[in-house]
Amino acid sequence: MKLFSKLFAIFIICFLFIFATYLVMKEYMHIDLVKLIIGDRKTNTNQVDDNSEVEDVDVSRSSSSQETKITVSMPDGWEKNESSVLEHQYMKGTSSFMLKSEPFEGTDLYDIVDQAKEIYSDTFDNVTYIGSTKDIEINGNPAKTIVFTADIAGLEMKYMYAYTIINGEVYVATFGDLASTFDSLQSDYDAILASIEY
Repeated sequence: MKLFSKLFAIFIICFLFIFATYLVMKEYMHIDLVKLIIGDRKTNTNQVDDNSEVEDVDVSRSSSSQETKITVSMPDGWEKNESSVLEHQYMKGTSSFMLKSEPFEGTDLYDIVDQAKEIYSDTFDNVTYIGSTKDIEINGNPAKTIVFTADIAGLEMKYMYAYTIINGEVYVATFGDLASTFDSLQSDYDAILASIEY
C-alpha cells in the first residue's frame, strides 16, 4: 500500500506539472495543442559509454528557416516520459525536466524573463522568486535562469527555468519538483544544462 501511495503521489505531481505547463502555454502563449501533438518531429534515442541517455532531436519549424538538432545527456536515473507531446521530457522520482521552444515576442533575454515572471505570477498562486535572475551559458550561448516557488493544487512546488535563444527561437529548460525535494537534485540540473548541445 505504501508503494501505491508513492506511485500515486508521483503520478499526481507529474500530472500537475504537465497541466500547469499546458495552462500557461494555452492561456498566455496561445499554443495550439493539436500542433504540438501531431507536429512533424523525429526522435532517436542512443546509449553512450557512460550509461547516460542521449536524445537526438531534429526539430523543423515553419516559423524558422533553419533546422535545429538538439542533444541532451541525462544523468543516471532520469527516465524519458514516452507519453509526453514534448520531444524532451524526463522524470526522476518527483522531479521533472522539459526542454521546449516558447513563442515569446522578440529574443531579448531580459524582456523574455520579465514576460515570463509576469505570466507565472498571474498563473500560479503564492509565487515567490528566489534570488535574482542568473546569467549562465547553454552550449556557449547566453542564457538566463529564474527560480521560484508556487502553490499548485495545494502543493508547494519549486521551479527553475533557463531561457536561451537557439537559431532565433526562444527555448526554455524547465526543472520542477516539490519544494521540499527540489534542491537535492541541483547537481543533476546543472549537469543537464551543461550537456545541452545544438
